[in-house]
Amino acid sequence: SADIILNQKPVSVEVTVSKDEILDIQLVNLNQVQEVFYPLFESNIEDVSAQILQNQNTEIASSVSTSVTDSIIVKAVEQALKQAKK
Repeated sequence: SADIILNQKPVSVEVTVSKDEILDIQLVNLNQVQEVFYPLFESNIEDVSAQILQNQNTEIASSVSTSVTDSIIVKAVEQALKQAKK
C-alpha cells in the first residue's frame, strides 16, 4: 500500500498482487471530511483501478477534468507496486 495525504490525514491505496498480476486496487481509510473536500477520489479510484486491472500496468487514459486526481492515484499505485516487488 501507499499513502496519499488528503486534508492532512493519510488515505491508503492498497494494491493486491499475485506473482505476476495486479488483482485489486482499493482506497481505504477515507473519512467523511475527506470525501466532502475531495469528492473525485472515490469515483476516480474505481475508474483508474479498472483501467490498471485491465491493462495490467499504470498507463491509463484520463480526462482533462480528472487528470490531477488520476495522476495522484497512479503514483500511489506505482509506489505500492514497487513495495510489492521487494
